[in-house]
Amino acid sequence: MIFTSWQFAIFLLVVLVGYFSLYRKWRWQNILLLVASYVSYAYWDWRFLGLVIGITVVNYIAGWAVSRHPMKKRLWLSLAIIFSILALGIFKYFNFFEDSLVELFSLFGLNIDLISLKLILPLGISYFTFMAITYPFDIYRDRLQHTRNILDYALFVSFFPTLVSGPLERAAHMLPQFQSLRQVTSDKINEGLWLIAWGFFQKIVIADSVGLIVNQVYNNYTEFYGMDIIIAVLAYTVQILADLGGYTDIARGVARLFGFDLFLNFNVPYIALNPSDFWSRWHISMSQWFRDYLYIPLGGNRKGKFRTSLNLFITMVLVGLWHGASWTFIIWGAWHGLLQVVYRQFGERGRSTDRTIHGWWSLVSLVMRTGLMLILVIAGWAVFRATSFEQLAYLYTNMGFETSSITLNSIWSLFCFTLPLIIVQIFQIKTNSPVYVARINPWLRGLVFGVVIVGIIVFSQREVARFIYQGF
Repeated sequence: MIFTSWQFAIFLLVVLVGYFSLYRKWRWQNILLLVASYVSYAYWDWRFLGLVIGITVVNYIAGWAVSRHPMKKRLWLSLAIIFSILALGIFKYFNFFEDSLVELFSLFGLNIDLISLKLILPLGISYFTFMAITYPFDIYRDRLQHTRNILDYALFVSFFPTLVSGPLERAAHMLPQFQSLRQVTSDKINEGLWLIAWGFFQKIVIADSVGLIVNQVYNNYTEFYGMDIIIAVLAYTVQILADLGGYTDIARGVARLFGFDLFLNFNVPYIALNPSDFWSRWHISMSQWFRDYLYIPLGGNRKGKFRTSLNLFITMVLVGLWHGASWTFIIWGAWHGLLQVVYRQFGERGRSTDRTIHGWWSLVSLVMRTGLMLILVIAGWAVFRATSFEQLAYLYTNMGFETSSITLNSIWSLFCFTLPLIIVQIFQIKTNSPVYVARINPWLRGLVFGVVIVGIIVFSQREVARFIYQGF
């Protein structure tokens, strides 16, 4: 069920009624949420529910083995990782690597026939697989104790707000919340309702509206040139933030209604000063997952400058591959890996996040550093959105300042739909809180909610579009 559909609204209402009818019976609440989560996933495609359960059981057993057999805990952890990554690889990457191998041989005039499975990509496999792995990993690192109740762990893996597109939660963060009585306070309800309302606005007003500009150009790219291509790339920069940010805000809001706190996933990423700063603000749960479960195990920054740069580059390439089975995603990851390596050559200056203004020159420097990083990020998004090398080459070689009959309309549309996002993020920076609206005067809060709801009713796109990251 798509968050922005009527089916999900009815589903959520039914689950909430059942949840609160089991007041203070948190174990029964967990069972209800687990059943609801499985039903929610089966609604997409019941055939892959067995995959979710299988990955859950394997990693649960591995966590038990890691806790019971400390002398062999590395072996058990390795087996869990191998099984999980193998399952992910078969469903998500088998077709990609098969097609790439066939194309490679064809360059040398060789035609080969390989086993063609043409597997369907299970929804959210990148998310629930990586979340499941955190359980034996966190036990291995002594950050978590093995839980005897497999249902609690199964709920963590399949919790319906996070199952499809995150945030990419961790067992050490969520399991303690599932294993205790939840307090659903008025503050949490207010915060949850604001996150849901603002998430809806981001998705069906901002993301889907600017997405029309993006799709018009990218789906017919040979018909466009000059400023139209630049505007489409800028529009995608807005679309992907509002789309994924909207999803995770709705997920966090729904979880708050049940009394749970999920990771903050976005923190005004486009004001970043450098690559490290960007990845501490963009898709935070995912970037921290790769930092803690890949970059640090590879050696992190503990083995000299060359190994640090290599570890960063490998990590970012795999971040790109995690997003999808495409060479454009790999290039996008490599681009961000290269940025990480280059900026590190400037030492602390290349990683500084100090925004203190001491005079006009420091203000100019701050603006220039922020602007440069934003341009580099936007350049990456052009690669991320491209569907082929041919399309990417055309877009980059045909950018310019030539205009067409649709240019002014596209600029105006992009400006109007981006402005609300900018205003909200300015307040988020000023208050250092993504839920500040939930804490203001009730009358003013009601006015803000009214404006958001009216905006959704008037400006939302009538066709329900899936979230971008649901394809990952």
